Amino acid sequence: MTLDRQQLSTPFSLSAPNGAARLTIDGASVVNGAQTVVAISEAVKKNPAAAAARVGVRVIVVREEATGLATTITQTTNTQNDVELRDFVVLDPVQTDIRDDFALTLDKTYVIKRGEIDPPPEGGCSVVHASIALACAYPDVELAVRAKKDTALLWERDPKGAYTLLFGGRRPSALRIWRCVQTLRAVQQSLLDSRDDRRGRAQAVAEHGDLLIAHIVFAKITLDGVDDPDVDWSARLADVPELVRQTIGWLVLHIDVHFSQTAFIGSTLTSTERCKTLVELVLRNIASPQPEPTLPDAYSPPKAERRSRRPNSVGVLVDANRIGNGARLVFSTASKAEERAIGSWLAANPRRAEATWTPSRSRPLVWAADGHQYAPSGLVMEMWRQAGWKRSPVSVQGPARWSLPGEGSLAELAEAVLRANEPD
Repeated sequence: MTLDRQQLSTPFSLSAPNGAARLTIDGASVVNGAQTVVAISEAVKKNPAAAAARVGVRVIVVREEATGLATTITQTTNTQNDVELRDFVVLDPVQTDIRDDFALTLDKTYVIKRGEIDPPPEGGCSVVHASIALACAYPDVELAVRAKKDTALLWERDPKGAYTLLFGGRRPSALRIWRCVQTLRAVQQSLLDSRDDRRGRAQAVAEHGDLLIAHIVFAKITLDGVDDPDVDWSARLADVPELVRQTIGWLVLHIDVHFSQTAFIGSTLTSTERCKTLVELVLRNIASPQPEPTLPDAYSPPKAERRSRRPNSVGVLVDANRIGNGARLVFSTASKAEERAIGSWLAANPRRAEATWTPSRSRPLVWAADGHQYAPSGLVMEMWRQAGWKRSPVSVQGPARWSLPGEGSLAELAEAVLRANEPD
């Protein structure tokens, strides 16, 4: 067990200088062995006789003027396998300042510590999201390539390490970080929304090159005025979908032309040198008046016949007045993974799995746990968030998860209404 402290009194006996001593420690911090401290506390609670046990303790005196020494000691003494460079970020005062800036300037949450639940997308971001976004916005594409290879590379602190380059100089403002995160999320959402427009190598480029695409988008929209709250950043975000579409087309063309149509997409887009070449070529193309490339048919899915959109289940039920106002609905999990993730959380408060119906087209469920109204899918995702399910799906068919006891799920009830109204 290791402690660091600012002041230590050592009343050693003059007659027995090598004997026992009672130490008076001011401002102690456990920098290694926190689990040992907890284990000792639990052992003494169970059996007071355990207080007589002997535990080795190393005390290191760190004066106030020794700036950064305490952090260095913490890093070098923690050698357990589960301790990562990511964990030491919480010790950096820069991150604490950013967290305070997020709260005071933006009224949003900035999560630093590994294991803490990330805020909802509109409520803030984590240091991981921030670092990836800043890496994509960095002038040198190498940082975006590192982030794509392994996010662990973002925490390196040598002079050319990503963490040093992103946070070691002038501290980025909360507004800069938040706008970069918004831009990266806009790129990722655009890729998700347009995924049905691609196949083959074009889809592979979109999947493996998301951070490279984000880097090109950042370079195109620029960070001019990013720290100015009077700048309308939403206007730049509006340009993102079109820039994403153009970037994918040019990337596919240049990969095929410069690196051959058999070049592996994954390895190509994790090569710093190749990515630098691609960035230069694509930015030049986007800035020029030349027409966009036409991708081969193999890269685009065949156009399907237009199908009529299926009516919304909630709208069908409201129109048919199928469920009475105030009717009790119950939630059910759909997979073993979901049961493992939120089962105990549901059991801790049975009201979490209950809601009442109200005839609203947008938010028909009143959750028994908090009395607020939700859409069926929105409530399921809120439950996942509160339960701390980090690997939850990105979407859910909420009407299939909420049921009228003894009659069926909202989706099944809506299907029955539609069938009953079909012409003979």
